[in-house]
Amino acid sequence: MRRMNIVLMAAILLACNSGEPDELRWDDYRTWLSDNDAIKKDKKGKFVDISTVFVPVDLLIYRDMATDESYYEGPAIDSLRVKYEESLTFEVSIVANDAAINLLWFNANGYPEYQARVNHLSFHSEDLFQLTAGEEDIHPVLTHFEGYNELSNKIVFHVVFENSPIENLDSDAAIRLTFEDMYWGSGTNHFTYMKKDLTETPKLIFG
Repeated sequence: MRRMNIVLMAAILLACNSGEPDELRWDDYRTWLSDNDAIKKDKKGKFVDISTVFVPVDLLIYRDMATDESYYEGPAIDSLRVKYEESLTFEVSIVANDAAINLLWFNANGYPEYQARVNHLSFHSEDLFQLTAGEEDIHPVLTHFEGYNELSNKIVFHVVFENSPIENLDSDAAIRLTFEDMYWGSGTNHFTYMKKDLTETPKLIFG
């Protein structure tokens, strides 16, 4: 009986320790980001490849700190954490799979269509994205178009949603990010995440 209790306790401890680490220093955190397929999704198309990456709260804080050293103070970090924990941020990349394709000009019939596309992507791209949590469709509170990188033949968006609609969902609930491609022939693209992979991420040790 005593042996059975020991085996049971060992199994419980192993299960508790099998998840994500609670805290990581930067080098280990960077490795976790690059190795964690749960926060990265990809889809290959005829003309473009699309990838989406969930950007955890601590990575957003780290990026802010890289631009302003005053954030290294404890209260400032706490303030940033409160700010970013209210939202879910995704990075969406569209990459041409043919060097001859210019993403801003692709299938555009003349300069007016090109200009309209640039204006849409720059100022009204929120209508290209949607998050679905349970039965609720969530629209972005912010989208940012980084522009077109001719060298890498890539377009990148940062898309931010409120996270309150997912708070009461089970940790295994599916969260679906949708990108509606209006220009590059890939149609409607769905990328499915698990809630726990968006909310149960390790904290970055600052300092």
